Amino acid sequence: MKRFLALLTAMTMTVCAFTACGDTDNDKDEKTSASENDNKENPAIGEWTAEQNGQQILFKIKSESQASAYMKQDLSEALYFDDEKNLNFSGMKFNDEDYDFDGKTFVLHGMSDNDLTMEKIDDSEDLFGKYKMTGGDAYEAIVRGYNNRAAEEDDISIDSLDLTFECQENETYLVVEIPFEKFELTDDTISIGGAIFGDNELKEAPYTVDGDTLTIINEEKDKEVKLTRVK
Repeated sequence: MKRFLALLTAMTMTVCAFTACGDTDNDKDEKTSASENDNKENPAIGEWTAEQNGQQILFKIKSESQASAYMKQDLSEALYFDDEKNLNFSGMKFNDEDYDFDGKTFVLHGMSDNDLTMEKIDDSEDLFGKYKMTGGDAYEAIVRGYNNRAAEEDDISIDSLDLTFECQENETYLVVEIPFEKFELTDDTISIGGAIFGDNELKEAPYTVDGDTLTIINEEKDKEVKLTRVK
């Protein structure tokens, strides 16, 4: 279970580090402003991907005022339901006597009264499907580990995080998503802020769109991050 929790904590920290990433010195003279694009819709709107700390991060720009960052990780070795609907969790197997499921709320109580609580977020009442992680010992441990690591650098809260499981037979994917509390997209700049970013806020950062490449320039850190459009 420790390995499982460490993985989840590391993923949340990686997503929060998004706006601080970048490994290329900026060179604004060679850039073309997004305002020079003739499209009616801002070309930066869409889904983009970048790699940070060995993990793929997806950056979804929904509109000029809404965006989020998220990651998807295969957790099938640590957590999955098998063909008999047993839950295999961190090397242990639990049957339907070890958990409660009413078609909406799933509660594992194989090791304690509440090891893991998840709420179904799709339209089905089947055990397989999409869940949001909402409580239990595993969730509390993730929150503690996340906050302990975050406190080393910034005063960051986990409140804005969505921890979602996509569960199918013998496979599970975790999606960690952070909706940006403050987001503003203009023709020339991107601003990303909120409590989770602390000193790593981007304020009116210049950006360019060149085909399927979005480049955001962090002038304060003299860095830039390049993202590729998700097709």
